[in-house]
Amino acid sequence: MLYRERWAWVAFALIVALGMALRLDQFIEQVLIEDEWHAVHRLLSFSAAETFRTFGHSDHCIPLTLLYDWIAHHGGGLSETLMRAPMMAAGILLLCLFPWYIARRLGWPTALLFALFLAISPLLISYSRMARPFALTVFLGWLAHAAFLRFWAATTARQAVLFGTGYVTSAALAVWLHLIIAPFVAAPFLWGLWQLFRSSDKDQRKTWFLRGTALAASFAAALVALIALPLISDLAALSSKSGTDLPNWETLKGASYFWTGATQTWAVVACVALMIPGIFSVCRLPIVRTGLLGIALTLIGILLLRPSWVFVSVTFTRYLLPLLPLLLLFLAAGCLQIGLLLQKIFPLLRGKEWMVAAIPLTAMVLASPLHQTLRTPNSNSLDYFHVLDYRPWFLPHQMRDHKMRASSFWEQRAALPAASERIALAPFSFESDKWPATPLEALTKQRIIPAYLNGFCNHDRSGELLDLNDKRFRFRNAVFLTDAQMLRNHRIDWIVWQKTFPDPVWLEVTHGKKVPWESTDLPACEAKWRETFGTPDYEDDFLIAYQVKNL
Repeated sequence: MLYRERWAWVAFALIVALGMALRLDQFIEQVLIEDEWHAVHRLLSFSAAETFRTFGHSDHCIPLTLLYDWIAHHGGGLSETLMRAPMMAAGILLLCLFPWYIARRLGWPTALLFALFLAISPLLISYSRMARPFALTVFLGWLAHAAFLRFWAATTARQAVLFGTGYVTSAALAVWLHLIIAPFVAAPFLWGLWQLFRSSDKDQRKTWFLRGTALAASFAAALVALIALPLISDLAALSSKSGTDLPNWETLKGASYFWTGATQTWAVVACVALMIPGIFSVCRLPIVRTGLLGIALTLIGILLLRPSWVFVSVTFTRYLLPLLPLLLLFLAAGCLQIGLLLQKIFPLLRGKEWMVAAIPLTAMVLASPLHQTLRTPNSNSLDYFHVLDYRPWFLPHQMRDHKMRASSFWEQRAALPAASERIALAPFSFESDKWPATPLEALTKQRIIPAYLNGFCNHDRSGELLDLNDKRFRFRNAVFLTDAQMLRNHRIDWIVWQKTFPDPVWLEVTHGKKVPWESTDLPACEAKWRETFGTPDYEDDFLIAYQVKNL
């Protein structure tokens, strides 16, 4: 038994190493994009005190923004990597601690398969790399459930205080990070009430009641300290984002692809079918029951509050992100359950029940969106091309068709060795449907980062830092055009101005409307390029480009 335990730990270490490698792949090279900019916009315009007392128009996540503000002023400058570091830490801790927790209760076979599915889950990988709070909330949410159950079973006052403090800290911080997690972390109290009603031991019921009341009061006090002020002073920010949308059947279909980490229907069906027997085999665990109750309460909250954009699969899945580890646990347990059943039919399979896991693993690997995300180079793995929807046929057509590759300049780059050049492209947009770097990196196999126009031909472009001399920021994956030495320090080979899109491009989004892309044809800015840098080293109808070594 000890021998098997040692080999289990070796296998677990290898799985964790795989998960870390997938999460850390090109991690420091990622361009800040999409909703990651909410916090930066907040830092550029508001003080820490103002940030603490408002939710803001764009959900900047109060505690993360306050952390970023402190780093910007006292930590030597804020970088993209520092912004994402807390989520990366949470993603790795989830990968390490959750399977270990399961191994102590269901055994190593289930735990190892669970760890493997966690390690290769594209959604968990993406959120571990993103400067948004969701990886933190899913980790802290499940940590709160585990701490509550240990608190409830405590046999000494010291244990009760220790695990009660763990619950209050993790649960309150999770809610502060993202309010939608509140029903999930509060669910164990309902489970506790059920235990009170079930117990026939009066002394035990009294102990549980007093403990539960003290814990609930502590949790409520922590929430009041953290979110009462923004709730009172900025309730309109929340009310304006609720009462508008509901999930629908298409939402659930899209979510199933996210939850299984697959881009093809056959892979989704295979994984879901194997989850079903696993539900019944692990539901005896209290943490599974409290978790399912928390998911149910969160879903009820979504249906009642009707938050904006919840009909979009990626938003709905994000709100129910704590469900994902639970589904992967069902998948692991389901594989073993079916394997045990097959053993009874085919005795030669005795001891090989884990082989059923080859089915979902094959499906998840062959149909994984990671084939696109993990290509080298990819500096834009968090843009909508990769995270909006895992169904390739569901992406807006301009993301599929790669309209931006008309210029022969990009074909010339593609003829060079991969990752041999680093290109700074303007104009940049933090809204990735207007930022063509993903298809261009796929075509050229060269790394492409933003060239900021602020301080050069603009002064207040949203989605750009305002000033090269602002010491609060030290972004690695963007450059200012006002400093040729900065371009060389960032190993930039070319700076490129994209004159215009080669075709009229439309973004098909909500409610069947068609919205034209913002024009990138800025004549005044192009004139500034020519005035500053002279005759381009390359020019066609679509772009002008300059080699940095010639500047």
